[in-house]
Amino acid sequence: MPRDSADTTHWPNGRARGVQRLSAAHVALADALIADPSVSHIELAARFEYTAGWIGQVLASEAFQSTLAARRRELVDPALKASIEQQIGGVMQRALEIIREQLAKPSAEVPAAVALRAFEVSSKAAGYGSGPPPAAPKVEVNVVAHLEQLAGNLESLLKRRKAETNAIDATAEADSGVPPSASRGAAKLVVTSSD
Repeated sequence: MPRDSADTTHWPNGRARGVQRLSAAHVALADALIADPSVSHIELAARFEYTAGWIGQVLASEAFQSTLAARRRELVDPALKASIEQQIGGVMQRALEIIREQLAKPSAEVPAAVALRAFEVSSKAAGYGSGPPPAAPKVEVNVVAHLEQLAGNLESLLKRRKAETNAIDATAEADSGVPPSASRGAAKLVVTSSD
């Protein structure tokens, strides 16, 4: 049967890559990992009399991973899980007692690192700093009203500038005795008549 060149599940000779069928040794390996999740490949290789490379290939295979997950579901007793959660709760309470005892000492005797770490942990537990930052307040702007206000401001500015210009022209006319419009017209005439 022809194989696709991008097929990573089979070797070029057609044989399947990786672990295809699991033996009793594989199931025992899964049980060993469930019993001690921190065990190394080298320790497993010595225990099962295989190479560490073989152990790595088996652990990486999809067949083994699905078997490992199924064995975990079978072997993990709900009572055991509840017991572990209770033990963790007890450890947390004892740790809090110790921290309270440390913090009850006079300030000079409490190391700054202990106080800071207690603050960090307790603030996280209380929910401070764990959520997203508060959103910026939303400002709604009525665009039409804003544009109308800007148009009104522009009209006022133009009227004021025109009044200032008229006042300057009136002052210039009073000083020279020649109306500004006449002098401007004359200048235009001079420019156009100079040809």
